[in-house]
Amino acid sequence: MGYESGSTSRSDAAGLSLLRGHITSPVGILPGAIVELTTTKQRCVSNAAGEFSILLPADGTPQEATVSFAGFADEMVILSIEAPDPVIEIKKPQTIKVRREQRLESYLKTARRQSKKELRNV
Repeated sequence: MGYESGSTSRSDAAGLSLLRGHITSPVGILPGAIVELTTTKQRCVSNAAGEFSILLPADGTPQEATVSFAGFADEMVILSIEAPDPVIEIKKPQTIKVRREQRLESYLKTARRQSKKELRNV
């Protein structure tokens, strides 16, 4: 995980600070990646530019987070306002295998729906 100079905005009244960061992969930015804090289950989703914002304790306590994106293995990272603008790179592509029976079942379900729809139109 690399760090660049970045921004946090403090909200000390609530004891929280907003951390902004980026999520990337070897092929580029990852819009729609999910960042979830392990302890609080607080989640956020990266925008079209791969940017995310999440509230962390203002005291700088490091927080463990899981970053997930379809087609990649989940990545465990440590986030802290002491290291602003983290750049999280998800590196492990993961092949999603669907059993042959599941594909066939899905195909049959779709075929049944389409057949019923066509019969209604007749």
